[in-house]
Amino acid sequence: MKTLSELSQHLKDFRENKAMFPSYNELVELITHHEKNIKNKIAVVWHIEDVQEVRPDLDDEECRQVLFAADDQHDATVGINWEVLKAVAESLFPEDTSPDYCTSCDGTGIGQHGDPDTSRCSSCGGSGVSKDDSGDDSDDEPPEPIEPPENFQGDY
Repeated sequence: MKTLSELSQHLKDFRENKAMFPSYNELVELITHHEKNIKNKIAVVWHIEDVQEVRPDLDDEECRQVLFAADDQHDATVGINWEVLKAVAESLFPEDTSPDYCTSCDGTGIGQHGDPDTSRCSSCGGSGVSKDDSGDDSDDEPPEPIEPPENFQGDY
């Protein structure tokens, strides 16, 4: 790559999955050799590993989608920061927030203390799924009505 227009085309091809992204060294070399074109500009570079810092559950392709969406939709008064990356990731790939997910162990079933191979979460018993402690057994018969005390006067 010799010119910024070539880089621009390469990035376009990359977004369309037609080319590999240039290496860090190629980018540095390109920027260094074309200083006259960029001497009054700066650039902040975010990597898929940065997205994985805020959302370790996403794979490389999902992280790439988050980066492109953040770039395409960012507000110049805010820029791109950790919170923006997290918000964009959440909008594209919502995290599972179902009530069955044990929040104490983040669904892993691993206890907070002891050997991770043998310790079990005390909240879910190691299943990673929340226990239903509400006492709501919808399959059971409704409870018997409570009788008022003998000396109760009034409507019940």
